[in-house]
Amino acid sequence: MGELIAGDTNVTLLLFKLLGQHRETPENFPSNSVPLSDLTRRDLHLMAGGMLVALRLKDDEEDATDWFIEQYPAMSELADAYPEFREAIITITKRIVSERMHWAKLKLFVAAGLSMCDMATDISMVFEFFRKNQDNYAWATLGSLFLNIGLQMLLTFFQNRGKRIRRQLREQLYVLSLVKPGVDAWRVASDSVHETGHMMNARTELTATKTVELVTESIPGTVLQLAAIAKSGRSTSLNAAFSFIFCIFTASFTSSTMSWDWDQNKVNQSQRPDFYGFIPDGVRGKVAVFAALYLVSAFNLLTRSIACVLLYEWGGFQHIAVVLGWEIALYLAVKAARRDLWYWVPIEGASGVFASFMIRVIIKVVTDWTAVVQFRHPNEVGGVYFTLSLGITVALGIAAAKGFEPSGTVDDAMVGAEGLDTIKWEKDTIMWIMKSSCIGLVLSYTGLLFSMKREYVWTFFSTKTSNEASCELFTKSQSDDLKFFILGINHHKWYAKCGEDVRAWLADRLPVWMEEQPEWFTTQKMSLIPDDMVEPEMLIRLRTIRGLELKRRQSIQENA
Repeated sequence: MGELIAGDTNVTLLLFKLLGQHRETPENFPSNSVPLSDLTRRDLHLMAGGMLVALRLKDDEEDATDWFIEQYPAMSELADAYPEFREAIITITKRIVSERMHWAKLKLFVAAGLSMCDMATDISMVFEFFRKNQDNYAWATLGSLFLNIGLQMLLTFFQNRGKRIRRQLREQLYVLSLVKPGVDAWRVASDSVHETGHMMNARTELTATKTVELVTESIPGTVLQLAAIAKSGRSTSLNAAFSFIFCIFTASFTSSTMSWDWDQNKVNQSQRPDFYGFIPDGVRGKVAVFAALYLVSAFNLLTRSIACVLLYEWGGFQHIAVVLGWEIALYLAVKAARRDLWYWVPIEGASGVFASFMIRVIIKVVTDWTAVVQFRHPNEVGGVYFTLSLGITVALGIAAAKGFEPSGTVDDAMVGAEGLDTIKWEKDTIMWIMKSSCIGLVLSYTGLLFSMKREYVWTFFSTKTSNEASCELFTKSQSDDLKFFILGINHHKWYAKCGEDVRAWLADRLPVWMEEQPEWFTTQKMSLIPDDMVEPEMLIRLRTIRGLELKRRQSIQENA
């Protein structure tokens, strides 16, 4: 037993001091039933950790503070004796959360900065390729940059199709001026609301933009620059080597932060606690998981890139298209067989079919090449297919290295226009690099599984479909605001299986929401309710509110 703490004021001040100094959140809530009169410094240290656990478990600082006070008799005594004690706890916990959010926001802007720097290095390589008469690489790199911008413009159009033309033009200007990553990061960091008419919130839009960037620029850029390095041999410039390493670094950092941010988001953890929350709370655990996420992505991208270059040398572009095409075709066939081809984003009609196909292919490519752990979600490729993709990467890498037969040597005499047609690496060197990369991928993935919270390992081997996950979101949620998330999902995912349950729930709860107007029931939420699932009288009321809100927004825009 430690030394007793004398005086309520000393207890309060020491608790605040310990809260400010506590750097690690305990895995479990530390219980303590010691009364205020017997409190020691050790007890307060445990309680400070309990406050951090409360912040993780509850939605906001006030709920966390109330729950914290209820759990500890000593804190209940203080709160009863001094009403201002609760407000003081709320103030200091808000400061703690603010500090944590500061680093989270900084990470967002670092990722955005890296994206823009990566594009700058790609542009510099275009000039170098032209200067070295490597026109094919130059035009291919330019093509990937233009494709990235084009798909981002298409994504921006779908996101803002319900907005006025001025807003559309402004959003497209962000894309064309190459500042879109920074704008998206700012919106997420400032907790922008999900606007009426947008098919995605700010975080999902940021993820979509990053995904497009990975599949159109980062992945092709890595392969193209590796191919140029492999065929340049000893004449490889320092700029080319740096640009290639920067591509790997940026893509892996982007992949890691995407998965990290989705898992640490409190809304996600409260909405789907069985999937989100695999990252441990302690500092050591967080460092281990982030390192594993980064290394899995880096080794996966390196292995695939080398394999792709070797396949091209082995049988040309047609060989690559056949191998990778069959992999994607098999994936789509499995999705179709399980009636899971529709993507979850609420886009209907012919545009929905096109968007679902494109998004499925893009997500699959990004998962195969950069191993974004977030995409093990049932809405994306699924857990078992994510793990299978890593296995395919290893098998593809080893097969490509074993089947490669170099047609050139590393002789200095071959460095020139003629020597650029062959890879300047010996087969033993290629096998050593490939084996090292594959072993690194296996070890880093194993490290990830062992460093995360054990109860989430199953998510990497789950066979659950997006349709099943969508209905589970509705049936297993306890509160109306969580159940309501199903209405923001493409109705093809849930209508046939649990549509009648949703209709009955709306008939029961919608009149209550219209009367009580809960904070979460915004006009944006109202716009998600399908007309055919609402009684005629209630539909008239909904349309009236929607129309009034639309006129209000238009008036604000016109006067701005």
